Amino acid sequence: MRRTEELIAIIRRFTENENPSSSSGIKDEDIVELINEAQDRLFSALVTKTPRSFIATETIDITSGTEAYALDAGIYLDNSVIQVEWKYDANNDYVRLPPKTFHSRFTDATGYPEYYIVKNNTILLNPIPDQTKTAGIRVTYYTRPKDVDKRRGYITTASLTGTTLNSLTLTDPSTLNNRDANLDTAASDVLRDIDYITVVDKDGALVLGFIPIDDYDSATRVITVSSGFTTSVLQAAIEGNYVVGGKFATSHSEFVDNYERYILSYAKQGIFIRDGELDEVRAESIKLREFERDILDAAAKEYDTPETPLDDHWR
Repeated sequence: MRRTEELIAIIRRFTENENPSSSSGIKDEDIVELINEAQDRLFSALVTKTPRSFIATETIDITSGTEAYALDAGIYLDNSVIQVEWKYDANNDYVRLPPKTFHSRFTDATGYPEYYIVKNNTILLNPIPDQTKTAGIRVTYYTRPKDVDKRRGYITTASLTGTTLNSLTLTDPSTLNNRDANLDTAASDVLRDIDYITVVDKDGALVLGFIPIDDYDSATRVITVSSGFTTSVLQAAIEGNYVVGGKFATSHSEFVDNYERYILSYAKQGIFIRDGELDEVRAESIKLREFERDILDAAAKEYDTPETPLDDHWR
């Protein structure tokens, strides 16, 4: 899908909100909120129709004597775990662990994990592992798309002390391409008020997320990272990328291009409601329902149907 700034420009053009001022008109941040609202609404509808389209798998390192392991931030709901597997040998071979309830939890037993328990956004392994393993468990779960935001700055310098990230210095946008000419304004509008940022590349792919910040100095263009934040991402991999607002965010929606029409229509309808344009609200509402029905019908189709195993009764 196109970059968030491009979607904002289209929405403004179709709703005749192209020249907002500091005292009137709809702010970009309001439109970003509508885009995220639209994305959440469509995702909730899609995941009930075709949950297989939103499956992710991650591996988690295991530490001897540790029972609890946090799940990825992209998990849809805390209880939306599909499968947990334990790596039982050095050849990256995994065996499935069955799920159990809290009634089966024992914290005085260690050894080879036999099952798992989901607690909020955490996996509990029982018995508690008695060995340390890289990629010791493999977790499959229903995932959700990242929130979207505008680009808020382009990183010139990442200051690290060892693995501790201290600050990020943003580039003077006058040295960048025209599409990034307004990054100073975009940064000042948001970075002073939010608690977390994400670093993404030019296509919105995640570089580093969950970065807590304390301050942004618009004069020096320096983002002060909260004390104690560490990362394994190298300085060179952070520099030359973009900052967006939010813990787990992107500059490009992760939805496929075909869903963009729904996002645009939903945001336009939200602005028409705000402006009191009732005829436009009704017209956009009809389009929105048609888009949603079309998208859900297409998503529900089975394009590669799994084989049905046949037993002796069918032969």
